[in-house]
Amino acid sequence: MIRSISTVLSGSRGPVVALGAAIIWLTFTDKKRAMVLIPILTIGVFFLPTDNMAIERVLGIFKYLDLSALARLEIQESALNDFLQNPLVGKHFMDASFGEGSWPHNFFLEAAMSMGIVGLTLSVVIVFASFRAALAGVNRKHLLLVTLLVQALVAAQFSGSLFGGSMLFALFAAVLALGIIYRRERLLLNRRSTPSKLNYQDI
Repeated sequence: MIRSISTVLSGSRGPVVALGAAIIWLTFTDKKRAMVLIPILTIGVFFLPTDNMAIERVLGIFKYLDLSALARLEIQESALNDFLQNPLVGKHFMDASFGEGSWPHNFFLEAAMSMGIVGLTLSVVIVFASFRAALAGVNRKHLLLVTLLVQALVAAQFSGSLFGGSMLFALFAAVLALGIIYRRERLLLNRRSTPSKLNYQDI
């Protein structure tokens, strides 16, 4: 969260939306912590200096599209066209004609462009399985971990790349692994609490 706040003050759109998504997730999944966190953040806003250039950038980033945003939209349009031209396995990881670092800056769109329907489907399955595991028990025991996953996934829709998203995939792996562990624990508990047929016959 602290890292996101500092990035927000740099004036980027993605971290603002990602931080908002993390707070919304926290609000709906753990209302007790949200009742403490949200007032603190709200009060903190009133102590920020009004002449801070970073604050002015944050307030203005959604009012207009700057050159970098327009260039990114052009790259994303090209990525979508690349996917439509090669829908099965994708075309490439990056369009070199746009220059270095010109990936689409969108998790799902880049998966479609670089790996086609195969990679896009796999990406959707990973996301779905992760949040299914989160809602099945991981979020209750590891709220911070899942909140970071929400934040990282939303941020990945605005910035970053697949091959540079090691933290995002590490969070996916952690949530999925914990989901498997807790699922096995529940199965073992159910087996222990369910009487066998032999016991019924003996009774």
